[in-house]
Amino acid sequence: MKEDTENQGLTSSQTMTAEGLACRNCETTLPEKALFCYHCGQKLRERLTWRTLFVDLLTNYIGFDSIFFRTNGHLLTKPGLMVRDFLAGKQKPYLRPIQYYLLMLGLFFLFTYATKLDPLEIGFDFNKKVGLEERKPSETTTNIDPKKRIIKEKTEKAITEFKAALQENTKVVFSLLVPIFAFATWLIYRKSPFNYLEMVIFSLYFYGFSYFFSALSLIVYNINKENSVISMGLVSLLSASFQVWATHQFFNTKGFKGWLAAISAYVLNYLLYFLFMAVIGGIVGIMIGASLK
Repeated sequence: MKEDTENQGLTSSQTMTAEGLACRNCETTLPEKALFCYHCGQKLRERLTWRTLFVDLLTNYIGFDSIFFRTNGHLLTKPGLMVRDFLAGKQKPYLRPIQYYLLMLGLFFLFTYATKLDPLEIGFDFNKKVGLEERKPSETTTNIDPKKRIIKEKTEKAITEFKAALQENTKVVFSLLVPIFAFATWLIYRKSPFNYLEMVIFSLYFYGFSYFFSALSLIVYNINKENSVISMGLVSLLSASFQVWATHQFFNTKGFKGWLAAISAYVLNYLLYFLFMAVIGGIVGIMIGASLK
């Protein structure tokens, strides 16, 4: 009974032994009045409550001195230098690359869920406005030939299903840019001291941060739908400029050739991405053609 009474004030991180307290985290024996474990740093006297969870969230993730804000702040002001420092061994101040990318990806899609803004749907609409996507012909055209109209209806249905599949796998579609950008930069900067894996790390940090630009473009589109081509074009230009600057800073190239290499990496990145998507589209087209026979 006495032992139970003595243990009532103990937290899940401590237990009472004949010698005193024992840390349940590392099993180090401690003085009875110890407030924390001097071996592993585990707090001993604080019970786990909603308040402690909330304070931990504020301290470690939302606080302005937290690792999350420090990582984003340095990616905003010196992206290339930050990643170079990380690769050189200065890793403690920053979130790990995969951890950071997945966190930013999750926050971005939480934002799209809360605002009901579908990035792919907005992208399809933007392509229509700039003429990158075929517009639907009038009904009088489709009614001329019944066979052609049936083929068109089946084709449109298949395209709609393809778009739906893309929307269901938006996270995968977006994340494809990470290895593709790493490959594009590797092709351009083959003689640099960085290997492909290190370029993947740079790509993870960059595209994690670029979700800020993606969120900004969705907000701009929603506010100014009538002139969305101009407004989203400006956001895209800002994003492209940031990517070129970050790449130039990361590889620490000098002069005109350095900027030309960074621009080439940007252009090659999206050429490879669109080529990949075109191959996927071609496969879908073949499947559509086979279904129409």
